[in-house]
Amino acid sequence: MFYDYDDKVVVFSDSYAESYRKIIQNKNGGKLFVIPNPLSFPVSLPKEEVKNKQKEVVFVGRLTEEQKRVSYALKIWQIIEKNPLLQEWKLTIVGDGEDEEFLFWLAKKYHLKRVSFEGRQDPMPYYKRASIMMLTSSYEGWPMVMMEAMPMGCCCISFDSFGAIYDMVDDGYNGRVVPNNNLQNYASCLSELMLDDEKRIMMGINAIESSKRFTIEKIGTRWHNLYESLTE
Repeated sequence: MFYDYDDKVVVFSDSYAESYRKIIQNKNGGKLFVIPNPLSFPVSLPKEEVKNKQKEVVFVGRLTEEQKRVSYALKIWQIIEKNPLLQEWKLTIVGDGEDEEFLFWLAKKYHLKRVSFEGRQDPMPYYKRASIMMLTSSYEGWPMVMMEAMPMGCCCISFDSFGAIYDMVDDGYNGRVVPNNNLQNYASCLSELMLDDEKRIMMGINAIESSKRFTIEKIGTRWHNLYESLTE
């Protein structure tokens, strides 16, 4: 196994490290390091501006079904649009991909009225104005969309379809984590966030604060320490 010949092995998350240890059967576990990816941008939204965000949910990603499961987002939104208390909310989908024509068709099939497909765009303006960022992926390693959205005060909601989600989102504090494939539960959690302004704003503020764990300075220091250990 290649692990036997490596000086160090780096994984994104403690959850991945646990899985990796099972694969290597705990032999020479000192080689294994956990270092997540850093924030994508060096700026964050001022906390006082979170209360001014729009009643908008944003989805950012490739429009591919195998991994991103954008159809799940549309199915969830179909439930949202049936709730008369949520008529002011809209879903904005940013990105393009091989399944976009299918997703356009699906949105029409579901008779969705408050969904906008924006194509491939700079996501920053959308993060700044949206209150919630939704992720519906079947799997991820370390989704950079969260590293982009959280510093902008977006309350993130995701399925628990990958271990690193718990490194990013503390359920009920800076976002929500939903059991994988449970669309009704997802829609309920999303509705709760939409209807509770105080909770949503507080989670957005907490997202900004908790994202500071992943600044380039802090993550860079961990890489520096790793490189230093190679010379010992």
